[in-house]
Amino acid sequence: MEYYISTVIITQLSLLTLNVLISKNKVLSKHKKKGIIIALLLVMICSLAEFFGVLIDGSIIFSRAVHMAVKYIEFCTAPIIPVAFATAFYPIKSPKIVFIPNVIHIAIETISLFYGFIFYVDEKNIYHHGQTYLIYYLFVFLGVLYLFYTVDRYASQFQNRNYLSLLIVFAFLIVGIVFNIIDNDIKIVWLTVAIAMILFYIYYCNMVYQLDALTELLNRRAFEVHKSSLKRKAYILIFDVNNFKSLNDTLGHTLGDSYLKTIALIIRKVYKKYGRSYRIGGDEFCVIIDKKFNFCNINIEDLNSKLHEKLSRQRWENEKIPSVAIGYALFDPKTMQISDAIKEADAQMYKNKKQVKSF
Repeated sequence: MEYYISTVIITQLSLLTLNVLISKNKVLSKHKKKGIIIALLLVMICSLAEFFGVLIDGSIIFSRAVHMAVKYIEFCTAPIIPVAFATAFYPIKSPKIVFIPNVIHIAIETISLFYGFIFYVDEKNIYHHGQTYLIYYLFVFLGVLYLFYTVDRYASQFQNRNYLSLLIVFAFLIVGIVFNIIDNDIKIVWLTVAIAMILFYIYYCNMVYQLDALTELLNRRAFEVHKSSLKRKAYILIFDVNNFKSLNDTLGHTLGDSYLKTIALIIRKVYKKYGRSYRIGGDEFCVIIDKKFNFCNINIEDLNSKLHEKLSRQRWENEKIPSVAIGYALFDPKTMQISDAIKEADAQMYKNKKQVKSF
C-alpha cells in the first residue's frame, strides 16, 4: 500500500508540474493551453478516484454507494482524456462529434451500475470486474487511436514528424495500460499516462521550437542542423521573393507578412513529398531534397514550374502577390562542400531574379 500511495503522489506532483510548465509556456496558444490543462485535470481526477477506490475497498466505514461512485467517475472519465488531449492540438469543425463514443460509453457505464457487467461492488464493499470489463478498455484504446491519428495529422503540417519518438511515447502508454489489464494489482496506469503526457509535451516543444513563427516552415536553426548533417546527394533549392522590400514599403509589413505566409504554404505543398522547406531569411526560403529519393526520377524544373503555376493562380485572386526567383544545385559530398552547392544555387537564383518580371 505504501508503494501505491507513493505512486499516486508522484503522479499528482508530475501533473501539477506539467500544468505549471504549460501555463508558463509562451508558444502554446490559449486554446491549446486550455485543452491540455483540462486533460491534465481529468487524469488527476481519475488517479484520485482510483486511489479512493483502493482505499475504501472492503471498508466498513465508507458505504458501497460511495465506492461505486468513485469507480464510476474513473471509468467514465478515462476514455475522455485522449480525446480531450487530441482536440487541444488538432481542433475540428464539429468537436462534439468526436465525443459521441464517450457519450455512448458513459451510457453503458451507467447501465452497468445496476447490472454489473463492466464492474460491480459486492455487499462486502469489494470491487470486482464484470464479465464484459474489456469494453471499458476498448473505448480507452479508441480514444488513444484517435489521439495518435490527430497528432500525426498535426505533425504532418510541420514536416518534422519524428515518427520514432512519437511511436515510443505511444508504445510506452500502451505497455502501461496492458500491464494493468493483465494484473489489476499493478496500478501504474495513471502514472504511465502522466509520464506519457510529459514525454509528448517534450515531443511537441521539440517540434515547435524548430518552426519559423510566421510561416510555420522549419526555421534557420533547423536548416543549419540539416545542412551540416548531409552525407549523401541532395538538391539545394534557394527561393527569394521578388521586389519584397518595395512591397513592404508601399503596402506595409502586415500585408507583406501575409504574402510571405501564402508563398511559404505553396512552397511546402509543392515540395513536401520530396524534402523539407525552410525559411532562412526575411524573404528567403530553402528546400533540401535528400534521403531515400531516386534523383533520376525527380525533375526539379517540373516542380519549380508547378510552384510558379500555383503562385500565378493565387495572383488571379490578388495581383499584388509577388513572384519568386528560384535557383538550385545538386550537392554531392564526394566532390564538393555544402557551402559551394548553396553558392551555386544562390548564383542561379540571382540570375533568374534579373530575368523574372514581377507581376
